Amino acid sequence: MWGYLDDDRYAGLPGFATLPELAINFPFGPNLPCATFPSDFVDCYAGLANKDPVNYDDEVLFFIAHFKDGPLLCWYDGLFSPQTIHTQNRIIFANEPNEPNEPSPDRPHHGFYAIGSAYDETSELRMLICLVEHSTDYGKIYVWRMQWHETGEADVTTSGFGFVANSLREMFEQLQTEKKTAAQILKSSNRS
Repeated sequence: MWGYLDDDRYAGLPGFATLPELAINFPFGPNLPCATFPSDFVDCYAGLANKDPVNYDDEVLFFIAHFKDGPLLCWYDGLFSPQTIHTQNRIIFANEPNEPNEPSPDRPHHGFYAIGSAYDETSELRMLICLVEHSTDYGKIYVWRMQWHETGEADVTTSGFGFVANSLREMFEQLQTEKKTAAQILKSSNRS
């Protein structure tokens, strides 16, 4: 049923241009309900196939994720192609029943889907988008810290989600150098 996303046209950078045709009821995998991406996300994302919608270079790839225990400096690695979005979410939710689950710090719950990757100084992060329509969080971007279980079979984390931006475009607009991002974190922690 989901095999058509295995087609190479949904892979790599050219695959970004195919999101508009998949955006409504995107097939995240057999254990997940389909969900619809916001139109502003689709426009920004699909634009990456031809020309970045914002100006940034290799040094301007840092952003702040706001976790409940404080801000975290993160490095933007990239967004996944539609094929990889499907695959990553299928892996994350491999053993989930096809019904909503309660929020849990050890993995995203239904409605939050992996769309890309980032890093902090100690671990890999999955960039998430909330696709719970009619929610105040719909379209917002988060990160989820991944830590590998010693058996290599599961992802385990205890930090929950970190809020990044209200939209993908806003996230790109907030990217800055590591030095500026670190200074912004320091400044905000001094106000606390």
